[in-house]
Amino acid sequence: MTLEGIATMDTETFCDKIREYKKLLYVTAWSVLQNEHEAEDAVSAAVLSAYEHLSSLKKPESFKAWIVTITKNEALKIIRKRMTLPGNDIVEAVMESYTESYDEFSDILASLPEEFRVVVVLFYYDELSIKEISKVLSVPIGTVKSRLSRAKSMLKNILEGGKDNG
Repeated sequence: MTLEGIATMDTETFCDKIREYKKLLYVTAWSVLQNEHEAEDAVSAAVLSAYEHLSSLKKPESFKAWIVTITKNEALKIIRKRMTLPGNDIVEAVMESYTESYDEFSDILASLPEEFRVVVVLFYYDELSIKEISKVLSVPIGTVKSRLSRAKSMLKNILEGGKDNG
């Protein structure tokens, strides 16, 4: 498959691309939602939306950033819905986000504010470039760099015991 043909790709090719990026999409959604089931829902909604709007992909070489952006937006929609839950349901929704399958670093990463956590996940886990992250988050490259730098400082502080984490 050539990159020229990606904007008008057939269903099989689209599915191949989704399979290639499925882990990236899940990690992106999870970094925003911190909830396994909601992340899966966000990825499903993103894949459907991407397929329905495939003709809007202007630059075929940007498919990865495009699909990650759609996934991030679907995750943010879920966050907005979560925030409208009545009463203590917000607390319950957040508490449900913790699963038995986690490691200590996931907890540390989860302690970062969302704007920093998302940049760390996109850069280190998803291996997106600073430029791609800038496109995904719709922020200037300088903002991505400063958030990444600040996130690294926060993580270093936590890991060196400079912040009470419990």
